[in-house]
Amino acid sequence: MALSRRTFIAACALAPLGCMQARAAAGAGLDDPAQPVLAVSRNGTRLAALSRAELAAMPQARIATRTPWNDTAVVYEGPLLADLLARFGDGHGELRLLALNDYMVTADAALLTEAGAILAVKQDGTFLTMSRKGPVFVMFPFDDDPRLQSQPYYSRAVWQLVEIELL
Repeated sequence: MALSRRTFIAACALAPLGCMQARAAAGAGLDDPAQPVLAVSRNGTRLAALSRAELAAMPQARIATRTPWNDTAVVYEGPLLADLLARFGDGHGELRLLALNDYMVTADAALLTEAGAILAVKQDGTFLTMSRKGPVFVMFPFDDDPRLQSQPYYSRAVWQLVEIELL
């Protein structure tokens, strides 16, 4: 089975998923609330590997919004990105957001935090699964601010987020 670079890195970064059969292990483990689903790293060093349960235990924010992917308003819940970044510094500088499907985008941390980005782990009260863009989905309150209804924010609404790299 051919592995993409991103899948291999995601599986390795999210120990204890391990590197053997990376695609299968990464996919199967991400819906388990006790398994690490989100790695935070800086300069190639993993600072944390957080499970869905750990993310859900943090103070939660709620966003009710329409998105380009949903015709009606959906309620997303998860910790503020700003709260997570505060654990590892002041939240300034660049971030690289990496998704399981090889999608990668770089963004200014302040741009995301000032926009009220959350790391959604629930949609309409139910934990996000891989098949529903989870287990972590960067979400913005699109309906609260028309400026957010633009490509710079839509492209940073990363689903199946597996790593935040602090640059």
